[in-house]
Amino acid sequence: MTTLCFNSVENDPYGNAGSSPEETRIKQLRLQILDYGVDPKYVFQVDDILHKRNTPKVIRCLEEVAKLVIFTYFQNVYLDIVVIFILFYRQRRKLT
Repeated sequence: MTTLCFNSVENDPYGNAGSSPEETRIKQLRLQILDYGVDPKYVFQVDDILHKRNTPKVIRCLEEVAKLVIFTYFQNVYLDIVVIFILFYRQRRKLT
């Protein structure tokens, strides 16, 4: 998965009987974060957000998401820079 897209999947309205809409949204968020590639040891539990507990773990999870986003973005930028450098080097070598 390459993007986080909350609320994009339609849910069965009767599949979540007995759970609150807030809890359902948190569960969907957890699944999206796991699908995005965050290591499960960094992902928070539903109760951590629902009851505002274990804030450091929630923050750590968001930091991991941010790291993945930055890594994915800059990996593409880095590859572009390397390609440009190689082309420049080859062109310069031809001139000498």
